[in-house]
Amino acid sequence: MSFNFTLLLYGKPGVGKSYFAFHLPKPHFITTDNNYGYLIRYGADPKACTRISNWDEYNAAVEKVSKLPNSVCETVVLDLLEDAYRMCIEDFQSINKIQYVGDMDHGKGWKMSEVAAVGGICRLINCGKNVVLISHETSYDVKNRYGITNTYYQPSDRTRDIVLEQIMGNCTFVLRCYTEDTQVENSDKLVKKRFLSLVPTPYERGVTRCIDEDTAPQIIPLDANEFLKAIGYYEADTNYDVVHENKNEDVKEIKTLKQLQDDIAKAEDDTKDKSNFVAREEDVQVEVKEVKEEVKQPEQKVEEPKEEKKEESKPMTPQERLAAIKAKIAAKKAAEGK
Repeated sequence: MSFNFTLLLYGKPGVGKSYFAFHLPKPHFITTDNNYGYLIRYGADPKACTRISNWDEYNAAVEKVSKLPNSVCETVVLDLLEDAYRMCIEDFQSINKIQYVGDMDHGKGWKMSEVAAVGGICRLINCGKNVVLISHETSYDVKNRYGITNTYYQPSDRTRDIVLEQIMGNCTFVLRCYTEDTQVENSDKLVKKRFLSLVPTPYERGVTRCIDEDTAPQIIPLDANEFLKAIGYYEADTNYDVVHENKNEDVKEIKTLKQLQDDIAKAEDDTKDKSNFVAREEDVQVEVKEVKEEVKQPEQKVEEPKEEKKEESKPMTPQERLAAIKAKIAAKKAAEGK
């Protein structure tokens, strides 16, 4: 085991919260109801359960599980959290001889009962074992300014919010579990599948610590082994399936001293060959450059055939045109006189 975790797990009744907790490492249940009876049918140890009905019995149960060795108990499950809170309130009212916590002046009763409840739950959290606090779910709808209704989920509101907030602050994980009906392929049959929201959505009140939320799967099956694997609970050398999944790729050859010396000598030879190759390449480039220069020296310019330039006729002035016309007329008259 690499670390102890505290999980506050909430969901609707019947989703499988207790069954999930039963498959965690060596669980011992502190129950407020008779639901542990059905877990016995699945192989649960009848002795790994302490039934409580009041706050004194709760404190005695916490003291009992704290003394159990890890070989007997690694995980303590409180089922249900809101029932334990109710027992704390009832005990507070009985001690102070009041019927309602609010009967005490100036909020004194609420503050004193809050301290008692948080202190009692934190004693369980600090018992040196994994702790699972099971709670039912409360959901409520909120309509935003665009008229869209969103459903939000949180642990049962039977636990006062100011108490719940402090308990969540002491938890490693606060996660919601739920069910979805999935249609079987090529069939009209619906199968109910159970999921755990490992990375809470904006609509789920939750906490996730000790894992990278950017790389961790947001949703996993509601299965204890999947949860323990996702949070890295087991050390790598004890999780054989994970370590040896790609063992053929990870195994490295162990070489002898002679083989290492041969590798070093080969690497040195390769380095020398590479440096010689680079030098030869530079020599070739120099030679090519010299040849190019030698070829450029005897080059003679070949005279291109000159095109005969035609004299461009310049435009005649008005005087020249008049003289030309007169010359043509005189020539014509001379020809007629002959």
